[in-house]
Amino acid sequence: MQHACLVCSSTISPAFFMLMLFESSRLNLEYIDDDVLYLILEKIQTFGLRSTFMVSHRLRHACLPFMFRICTLGFIKGGDTFPPPAILYYIRVVKLLWASNYFPQFCANFELRGIAIRDSPRYYICNKVDSGDPQMVESIVNMFPELRFLEIHRYPSDDSEKSASKEIVTTLSRLKNLRVLRLNLHSTSHPSFEVVLESIDVLGERAQVVADAFPLSQLSQVAFLRRNYHHENYWATWSCRLLSSNPRAQYDSLSTIVSVSCLLEGDKKKQGRGWDMDEVDINL
Repeated sequence: MQHACLVCSSTISPAFFMLMLFESSRLNLEYIDDDVLYLILEKIQTFGLRSTFMVSHRLRHACLPFMFRICTLGFIKGGDTFPPPAILYYIRVVKLLWASNYFPQFCANFELRGIAIRDSPRYYICNKVDSGDPQMVESIVNMFPELRFLEIHRYPSDDSEKSASKEIVTTLSRLKNLRVLRLNLHSTSHPSFEVVLESIDVLGERAQVVADAFPLSQLSQVAFLRRNYHHENYWATWSCRLLSSNPRAQYDSLSTIVSVSCLLEGDKKKQGRGWDMDEVDINL
């Protein structure tokens, strides 16, 4: 069995679920009971689940794009902590939104490769690649030509791996309808679990590279994951400000004469070229 679709109830025997799960590579949970959900997620840690689809009126949205790592997530319900909350250092990004009056039980102790919530308009894909990395980005461009929002987190497999930033951006530039591009292309010169405190000048140069690669697209915003001085992660964002009224000149100006203003250390500002930079705090 390659796919299991479960309309769950706490009255069904747990043994039934375990039999279904160990024969499945994909799991579809329809309106699952909380206790059954916890039971399933607790027991399936012995194998890698390829895809998980959950529908819940209470768990509204989940984004877990981390790279094939074992994770443990805990939440508080009824004043009690269950299971113990822990987000390990090597988890890259965790975003969880739920109804404000409810704290769901959710524990993931397995290699979660993909999760999609039916109510969410976005899909999150996590893959482990090596020499096939260019083909991976090529597939994204070919499969989703109308893509408007794209966020990529890429981590090197070893310290000797060369950066593929230029190749990735060049391939993505074929997405003519792309509006927002968020990139976390980790450098091999730093530990993989750290978000690096890089200077705005360095990130501005990277934004310029992106601008040069997207001269004919409708890209309006590019962002890089960065850590601030308080050790909080956020997306440092550049937005395009076109200066000419001529359509062709507007596209050209995307990579030429546009000012950059950086909000750092109060009202201190710097000037540059290519993009307007707005510092947006999004705690991860």
